[in-house]
Amino acid sequence: MKPLTETDVFEQIVEPRQPGFFIESARAILDLGFNEDAVNRIDELAEKNRQWTLSSVDREDFEKYLRLTPPTKVRFGITCCF
Repeated sequence: MKPLTETDVFEQIVEPRQPGFFIESARAILDLGFNEDAVNRIDELAEKNRQWTLSSVDREDFEKYLRLTPPTKVRFGITCCF
């Protein structure tokens, strides 16, 4: 059995065929994203990560951003949110 991902858990919570799940709600979930300041910080941390220069505090921050990236963005291979 493959390891459970955050996306797997999210899919168990939100099912498009679920009764009462309105299209506006689905669109709102798909539109989730970070504000400009967060995107800039994510870009900065990603660059440090590529250069292997993240401090332990930066790594913790970067991992938090990645964990909280909207599941639809992660699922389609996008590692930062616009």
